[in-house]
Amino acid sequence: RARELMRPVYAGYRSVAELFPRSPADFVFHDDARRFEEGMPSFPALAVLAESLRELSGWGYRRIAVHNAAAIARLRAGLEARGIRPLLGDATVPTGGIVSFETPEFARVARELERRGTTVWARDGRVRLAAHAYTSDDEIDTALAQIDEIGAAA
Repeated sequence: RARELMRPVYAGYRSVAELFPRSPADFVFHDDARRFEEGMPSFPALAVLAESLRELSGWGYRRIAVHNAAAIARLRAGLEARGIRPLLGDATVPTGGIVSFETPEFARVARELERRGTTVWARDGRVRLAAHAYTSDDEIDTALAQIDEIGAAA
């Protein structure tokens, strides 16, 4: 019964019983665990992932968590000091490394930040900034100064 309930998300060339059925609607998954095989994995991406995890592990996950919390607090405080209210208003709630705010000029803000070398996500009336293990205090301060320059708080 578990096999009936467990459907793969998509068909990989190794997950199907017949590689070239008459039509795409005719493919049949293997009855065993092979049904979850995806086919040809992206070996370069796997190598990058392995090296990234090795690097992060060397930094220490606790140290990264402490750094990220401080970076997010610095970014939030800097926005609030400029009259910009982050979307998640409660700074005591643990979050990931993303801080967003609303502005009707989200496209202009993103374009101007990008022109100054700061990449953000901006869509649906929001600007989203990210601060993670690799983000320095200087980079956060630079982004906040750029926000001052372009008048994002207005």
